Amino acid sequence: MEAEVNVVLKKKLEKILSIDTNNDAFLLALNHLPEFYQKNTLSSRLHLKDVMETRSLVVHKEFLAAYKAVEMELEKVEGNVKGLVEGCEGMARRLEATKVQSGSLLKRAEEIYNANAQNEAQRVLIAEFLSRFQLSEEEGNYLLKPVEIEDVRFFEILKKVRHIHNQCKVLLRTQHQRAGLEIMDNMSEYMESAYKKLYRWVKNECRSLDKELPEISSLLPEAFASLQERPVLMSYCLDEVGETRNKVVKRSYLLALTQGGPSGIPRPIELHAHDPRRYVGDMAAWIHQALASESELISSLLRRCNSETEEQKRKYDENKAKTLNKCLSDVCLPFKTRALQVLTSKLGLSTTYHLATLLQFYKNNFLKLLGPGSTLVKTFAECREEMMKFFFSVAKKQLERLESVPPIPPIDLSPPHEILEAVHISVEILGIIDYSYVNQEEQIAECAQIVQATLMPLIEVTIQSTPSLSGIPKCIYILNCTSLIKGALEGRHYGSAQLELLNAHIEKVLTDLIKFQASSILEDCGIASLISNINKAKSSYAAGQPLSSMPTMDINTISKVLRMFDSKLLDLGTMSMSMIDKLQSQQLRFQVRLMVSSSIHSAYSDLYNILLDPSNGFPNPETLFRYKPDQVKNIIDPS
Repeated sequence: MEAEVNVVLKKKLEKILSIDTNNDAFLLALNHLPEFYQKNTLSSRLHLKDVMETRSLVVHKEFLAAYKAVEMELEKVEGNVKGLVEGCEGMARRLEATKVQSGSLLKRAEEIYNANAQNEAQRVLIAEFLSRFQLSEEEGNYLLKPVEIEDVRFFEILKKVRHIHNQCKVLLRTQHQRAGLEIMDNMSEYMESAYKKLYRWVKNECRSLDKELPEISSLLPEAFASLQERPVLMSYCLDEVGETRNKVVKRSYLLALTQGGPSGIPRPIELHAHDPRRYVGDMAAWIHQALASESELISSLLRRCNSETEEQKRKYDENKAKTLNKCLSDVCLPFKTRALQVLTSKLGLSTTYHLATLLQFYKNNFLKLLGPGSTLVKTFAECREEMMKFFFSVAKKQLERLESVPPIPPIDLSPPHEILEAVHISVEILGIIDYSYVNQEEQIAECAQIVQATLMPLIEVTIQSTPSLSGIPKCIYILNCTSLIKGALEGRHYGSAQLELLNAHIEKVLTDLIKFQASSILEDCGIASLISNINKAKSSYAAGQPLSSMPTMDINTISKVLRMFDSKLLDLGTMSMSMIDKLQSQQLRFQVRLMVSSSIHSAYSDLYNILLDPSNGFPNPETLFRYKPDQVKNIIDPS
């Protein structure tokens, strides 16, 4: 029994100990415990459970009373919900009935809405089509009104008309061909009327360009850009520009010739008519400046024209060149008359060629802007051709005068004054060629003609002027003159063929001079006669017969000749050749001395070998020679 009590007690203790005293619910229950459990007595503890059950019953009764009110409210809500459900069902039935009745109406409304949307899309499309393919009434009236062109809006509308006309070509490739044709006809009428109006306005504006420094309307370049679509009208308008500017340029040119600039500065060009170079140069420079000014004016007028493609660029350049040519066409005759008039004065060769080169320079410049068919280019080409004809005519007359009365060679055998002057003039002309602005092919071809006409004939004149000379003096005189002529061509990139001819001529004369000079020295020493006797003896006597047995080869004669040579050898050592010193070319002097010494050494060596040959039978030939050939060579070698 006691054990059972202990077990029960143990379980209670374990239950008490297992209570979580930190539980919020437990703590809240302990806080409410004093409300009905004031005294901790045995009776209170015994009746605690009853008290708690009684209290629980009261709480449940209070809960049921409160829930009764909630239940009554819920019943009311349920009644209301049933009423709403019945109302919704009624409304649904009425809505279904209404839907059935209004279905056809809604379908019709939808059809009307879709049709309205389609009509709106068509309206937008038509409005877009009309804006792209039609002019507004205000634009059409502005384009066709008879008043003058006042602003850029005219060109904008005209550009729009051209664009519409071009866009119609797209319509012609679709099923809307009729509309395309009608619009094209309409736009064509607009364009024809607009271009007629534009053409009249441009011509009037072009006529106002009659001042030396005209004011260009800002609309005029736009007008020329628009006229590109009408090449014929464009050509007529440019012709009007050319004619107007031609009168201005001609008037200004004549004023520059006769009156000069404002207040006489710069001075009139005609005042320099006595100086052909300045006179022709000033006239050509004035035309060049006028061309540049007119080119700038035309470029300003055409600056808005299209020149992007090759064809447009070609047409642009063609129109510009044609107009410029017309602007300056009337100055050609006055210039040509005055330029050729200077040929009537006594012009020298260098002045004539300077003028010809000047004309060629300006002709090439004009050619770049105007093309080969230009009147101005042809005028300058004709003037230059006349200048060159006059040049060659004067050169021919001067040479004929020299050939008819050849110059007399001076005592020192230097080139005469006439040859010096002719070569000096040729050098001046060649100097002009070196600094001219013509291309190299033209330069080489023209130089060949000039050298052939001015320099090369001087060789024949030099030869004709030597009847009083012969031998060494003649060769020296010809070499001095030819070297002078050659010097005029050396160091230039042209005239190679003529230089070859001159070098061949100099080589030939030089060979003759060396031969004459060597023969003269050998004759003076007796070596030449001795060698001649040896050669004669060899040809007249039988083969194998010694030279010592021949009458002309006696030892005394040979010894006498060699002593004479030895006595003059010192003079030869200094190469005393007074005539050779008259050669003006140091190179030729050295070359002659070298070749003459070589000839003397060769003759001495031949004689030495012949006399020392045992078959010739000369006794003790070594005693005849004071010097061996190598020693002689060292003595007379000029180097």
